[in-house]
Amino acid sequence: MTATSTLDAQIPELIRQLENALRGGYNLVQAFGIAERDMSVPMRDEAARLIADLRGGVPFLDACATWVTRVGSSDLDLVIACLKVQMDVGGNLADKLNLLGQIMAQRTLVTQA
Repeated sequence: MTATSTLDAQIPELIRQLENALRGGYNLVQAFGIAERDMSVPMRDEAARLIADLRGGVPFLDACATWVTRVGSSDLDLVIACLKVQMDVGGNLADKLNLLGQIMAQRTLVTQA
């Protein structure tokens, strides 16, 4: 299994972690910190790298764009697109992440059938 496919397999869990943290009152950067703490490699390392970029002063969307480019995951690209929509439009990010997670789960079921 390649590093990208391992990371892709962890994206549904990342979405759940972020959604739960946001519903618990944490902000998005704190939610990624929870993912860093609770997830396994490679997602833990990727979340740590994102947080390090943010602490180094890189704007959020720039850090996310660098992340997507670095790992080359189309599923991660969907997560980041969801975050961009949230920043542009507003609303409840936890609900958007929940919907994205459902769509990804349905897509997985369809491809397995």
